[in-house]
Amino acid sequence: MNVRKFCLKTDKNWLLDFNASFSSDFVCRVNVKGISVEIIKEKLERPFEKSYCIKDIERETKKSDYCVVAEHNDQVHGFAFADFEEWNKSVLLQGIFVLPESKGKSIGKTLLNEILEFAKSVDSDRIRLETQNTNVPAIEFYLKNGFHFCGFDNSLYDENLFPDEIAFYFCRFL
Repeated sequence: MNVRKFCLKTDKNWLLDFNASFSSDFVCRVNVKGISVEIIKEKLERPFEKSYCIKDIERETKKSDYCVVAEHNDQVHGFAFADFEEWNKSVLLQGIFVLPESKGKSIGKTLLNEILEFAKSVDSDRIRLETQNTNVPAIEFYLKNGFHFCGFDNSLYDENLFPDEIAFYFCRFL
């Protein structure tokens, strides 16, 4: 697997065709009672499936400080992008995307290692990220790779567009 910096001018063609989707057999349900919170991992009757809008991802990568792509035999298998936030010396990991058929092959880990190197190069002391309670494979990936759960926002997403989704936040100190 080769890793290289991502350049939107030369990489736009594959990006527009990239399958940025996931499927999860589980969801993390959040129950709030006063100031008490309970989060329960629940098996779903049928998998939750989501495909991210590539046009939104394209717009975000244009503004990002660091973008990296993982490829093999001239085919892109995944990419990641992040921003340095100087005010709190953190890197905000905007996303790691791996083709569904390429998941489980250490591509996400390879991309995460590139983001870690970027964070060190800009003298960051942590990496932060947001994912959804419905993306349990991502949650498990981040926990396995040194991140800790640091909160949620059950009002972030428009419930008419994303009725079952809650923002989950994770952090990894360097």
